[in-house]
Amino acid sequence: MNTHPRKNTTPLFGALLMTAAMAVMPARAAVIPPARPLPIVLDLKTALPPGLQAQGSNYAIDPEVRNDGFFNIYRLNTPYRDIKVESAAKLRVRVQELNAIAALDAMKKTEVFTTALKESAKAPLKTVKGLVTEPVDTVSNVATGIGNWFSDVGHAIVSDDPNQDNALKTAFGYSAVKRKYAYELDVNPYTAYAPLQDAITDVAQVAFSGGIAPKAAFAAIKRTPGTVLSLTSTADSMKKLVRDNAPARLRDINAETLAKIGVPEDSIKAFLDNYNFDPYEATLLTGALAAMDGVGQRRNMIEAAADADGRDVAMYLRLQAEMMNAYHHAVAKAAAVLLADNRTVLLKKTDGAVVFLAPLDHVESTARLWRRMESLDKAIEAMDGVTGKEIWITGDFSSDVCDALENMGWRVEERVAVKLGGR
Repeated sequence: MNTHPRKNTTPLFGALLMTAAMAVMPARAAVIPPARPLPIVLDLKTALPPGLQAQGSNYAIDPEVRNDGFFNIYRLNTPYRDIKVESAAKLRVRVQELNAIAALDAMKKTEVFTTALKESAKAPLKTVKGLVTEPVDTVSNVATGIGNWFSDVGHAIVSDDPNQDNALKTAFGYSAVKRKYAYELDVNPYTAYAPLQDAITDVAQVAFSGGIAPKAAFAAIKRTPGTVLSLTSTADSMKKLVRDNAPARLRDINAETLAKIGVPEDSIKAFLDNYNFDPYEATLLTGALAAMDGVGQRRNMIEAAADADGRDVAMYLRLQAEMMNAYHHAVAKAAAVLLADNRTVLLKKTDGAVVFLAPLDHVESTARLWRRMESLDKAIEAMDGVTGKEIWITGDFSSDVCDALENMGWRVEERVAVKLGGR
């Protein structure tokens, strides 16, 4: 079925990911390979995702990569501080963010930026003073004149949402400028990575006050190729939605979209109230589900996402939703989204086969894997009308794991980004 030039990648969501590891129909007699001790040490040459460089202008990836049986754990040396990155998907995001910081630093040295910096110093201060001394009236006046910003301003004043900018920045339109620059850099404007937040904040403030349009600012610097995993055009349109709408408005849009595809109101609220899903991640996941036309029980993904207990888990689930959407459109039509053991999301095809799709890096034989397989097998055996089972991952399996899975009746597919139509 598949070739296995092993020793690749995976680390991070141990428990969560296990949950979907594999198992469906009554298992044939299969020889379970011995469990490997953790952590598993990999070489960066085999663990580096395609298209990424081991070094950039402001980072270097450590040559030793650790793996927890599912995800790779990378260490990056940067001028800001050394960081640990869990999963190849997250590494792509972090490298994109580091490249964005380099681009923003280069932008600050251009003539267009230095000119804008001088202009920003001349920006009128009257409104600033008004916002400090007369916040209610002044904010209302500013908001009335700028339409779409009204809901953002009102929400920012009363909300404890960590993804909201304060009312002063919102009223000035600074947040909208920041989102536009983030879109051009292909980064999440609500990223938790502080060095990027600092860099993009500096540029956005000057750009807004000095009147630099993103087109003019980026024309003055050299662009770097994107590194973020992209599977469908849906993601691109959702990124534009994030660019063009404030968090409060995005919440309303996402709630309306999820209601239209049959997600109950209480499930929608639980999902949107989970701040591990920032507006970017929530919108991309919502868009992926909405694009799966004709697929039933999509509420199951939202109910699993509502329980995500960290930002990395949120990104994993969002990528999983995008993989399911891509499979539905590029490979085979799906009939429903299923939830096994309360957190493992599966796709059921119209022919009755179930498919587990996940952004796993490198799967090795571990005790956790086989325990989860046993549990998942039982859950799938209890489902009605299951005719087969498939597992699709963006990374790969060790040869012994792949053989064992195939002996258990799984169709195994590795390195599936291209097959799903992604890059």
